[in-house]
Amino acid sequence: MGIGSGPSRQPATPEEAAEDAAWRQGIIFSTRKVYTGVSVVYLSFIVITAAWFVWRTRTDSALAKRSVFLTMLGFFGNLLISSPFLLLQAMEFPCFLILWNLYLGVTLTVFSLSARAWRLRYLFRSHQAKLARMKSLEGGSKRNGEGATREMSDEEKDSLEPWPEHIPARTRAGESQTLTINAGSTMGGSTLLSPGPNVSGRTIVGRAGSLWSAIAASRHGTSRGMLAASHPGIPTMHTDGPTERRSDDALASAAEAGHVSSPTNRKSSPSLPKRSAPTATQMSLNYINPKPEEEPTKRLAYILFGILALVVGYICAVTALSTQYRIRPVSYQCTMGTWEMMPVLVIMAGFFILGCPTLCWWLWRDNDTYGIRRDLIAFAISGTTVAVMYGLQQAMLPSGRNFGESPLRLYFGASNWPVLGVAVGHMTSIFLPLLASYDIHPLRPFSRLFRLYRAPSRESNTDSEGSNEKLEAKKRKVGKRRPARKGAPPSVTWALFASVLDDPDCFEAFKDFAARDFAAENPLFYQEYRRLTEKVRVAQAPSPGANRLLPGIAAGPSGESSASLPVPTDGASSLPAPLVHQSTMSRMSMADKYPVFDFTVRQERTMKTRIITFLAHPFSRPLSNTSRAGSLFNFGSRSQPVLVPPPVAASAGGLLIPPSMRDEYRTFYKTFISPGSPCQVNLPARIVEDVAKQVGDDSKVLPLVSIFDEARNEVLDSMFEMFPRFVEAERDGVVKKFLKVATKDAKRNSRRPTKDVVIV
Repeated sequence: MGIGSGPSRQPATPEEAAEDAAWRQGIIFSTRKVYTGVSVVYLSFIVITAAWFVWRTRTDSALAKRSVFLTMLGFFGNLLISSPFLLLQAMEFPCFLILWNLYLGVTLTVFSLSARAWRLRYLFRSHQAKLARMKSLEGGSKRNGEGATREMSDEEKDSLEPWPEHIPARTRAGESQTLTINAGSTMGGSTLLSPGPNVSGRTIVGRAGSLWSAIAASRHGTSRGMLAASHPGIPTMHTDGPTERRSDDALASAAEAGHVSSPTNRKSSPSLPKRSAPTATQMSLNYINPKPEEEPTKRLAYILFGILALVVGYICAVTALSTQYRIRPVSYQCTMGTWEMMPVLVIMAGFFILGCPTLCWWLWRDNDTYGIRRDLIAFAISGTTVAVMYGLQQAMLPSGRNFGESPLRLYFGASNWPVLGVAVGHMTSIFLPLLASYDIHPLRPFSRLFRLYRAPSRESNTDSEGSNEKLEAKKRKVGKRRPARKGAPPSVTWALFASVLDDPDCFEAFKDFAARDFAAENPLFYQEYRRLTEKVRVAQAPSPGANRLLPGIAAGPSGESSASLPVPTDGASSLPAPLVHQSTMSRMSMADKYPVFDFTVRQERTMKTRIITFLAHPFSRPLSNTSRAGSLFNFGSRSQPVLVPPPVAASAGGLLIPPSMRDEYRTFYKTFISPGSPCQVNLPARIVEDVAKQVGDDSKVLPLVSIFDEARNEVLDSMFEMFPRFVEAERDGVVKKFLKVATKDAKRNSRRPTKDVVIV
């Protein structure tokens, strides 16, 4: 008997009918053996890979970005759909189990695909919008900086108020020689207006208005001054009566006396309230993101529970009313086209035929770096295809169990199409990303030629105390790898990473990539961190010929001030350095006023101090400033980065920030570190707590300059982790020139020890 003689054919004799029935039973018996093995292998495969995926997400941040919760919902939907459809062709399967599995499986699968698409669009658009706001504000500040100055007319110079008599002469001279308005930073998402060391930041309010006209008298030998031009995007300086200017001696004296806020007038007392009035930076922070939204996973969970409650209620009603799908007596003759199955069939057809094309159009431009959009679109296209094929086979092909019917459905039933659809979803959502986490790309024929080793993730690099035992194990493991193939691109090194961060074009491209990587806040944090440290360096710089140290700057072992150390070469280094310096503040007086922090020179820890520290904090392993700064990146290879404190924080005992910059430090904290901040970076809880102790709302101490250094290390760690993907994406773009240089350096220094690369 061959395939398909036509359904209208009738058996000529009873013997022919019996022979045909025996032949069809043989086909069914043989296919059941095959489907039994396929079911065991496939179900074991999806369970093992799903468990492996969950385990791998603990050490691989790229997999964790895929939302383990929503991905596992899709896995359970795959399991519930595949199990009855495969086992139905391997054995007699109860009808009520098909009802339960199919309804719950379709619900979880459809919800998982839709929720992941919603989450992807939310993350992609939110990070793109965050970066776009920051770039627009940076562009405005650059335009302001290019044409922000003009010469003062004689009428304007005559209208300037005279200096108050209580202002020291050296303060007037300093104000006459430098412009204390810096309009280049964009911390918090808006252009900053730095009032300078002699004006309290509390008097700057609002977002619209004109730039406060800085009093800049003509320099010696010139007859005309400079006045900053007005711009609607710059906050306005409002003053009540004459502008109060206080010398830096008064600020330093207030800080030395235990107070860290600068009074705004003569009658105010130098005390810090729990919540100070908002500055322009803090008010502009609300402009960039007034109410930062959380990831919609929690809301999706509530929606899921409501949908599941409705589905379970419907299934219970069907099992109580239906004769075919009731639990007792059990029925094994299932028909898919009855009223019991009609709702789930309509949902499947509507979603895969109408919903999936809409989803593809919705996500077409949301090109993330993890390939989530690609995987979802592949799943949607396969879902539409299998839905069409399932409907065609059910409508056009007979069951194949009767005489004269085509036996095609006996070999390949229509229920295999939904299994193939969810199998494609499992491959694109779980299995292939799992292989990619080990740098295995089976769908890329030339992936071995262009493979880049992934940077170790934070969890696999260090433990909670910052130790680097796992880093050493990683270093030994990497050392055993075979060298790169001849002609292949060089491995990602820290020197290449540092070059990209220092190049303006590459850094802009890296920020765009980070937004597509759902981590736009990391390069923004690093950018504003460098600007903030440069402002501190400028504020702490002594005047030419000055021999005394600035407030809070302790002499190093050689007796030199840290202000003479080399500084990072970036755009912020061109800011004018104030010529007015502050009075010296002794380290001992600071230690007396702020006993929480250690301002003494850190020496080698003795065994006694180690025992006392361990008894006081048995679960902590404190590191010195230098070891803590380098522990996160201590690879011990050519690509080993060495993180050192910035020049302003390189003194042995640590520096105190200028009192006038306390508000900027607090704004930086509320922008990037405070829980719920608009650009909150991912930091360990210990670091967040340590920072909050010094710059939180309840803090009454003057923060250290190096308070954000550990946060900087964590952010650089996260940026370096995504850096290999950035290099791979920009291989023929902005990184191409650096790759050529890296290839030449790798050939030249293949047998030479490489110096450590320092990033500040």
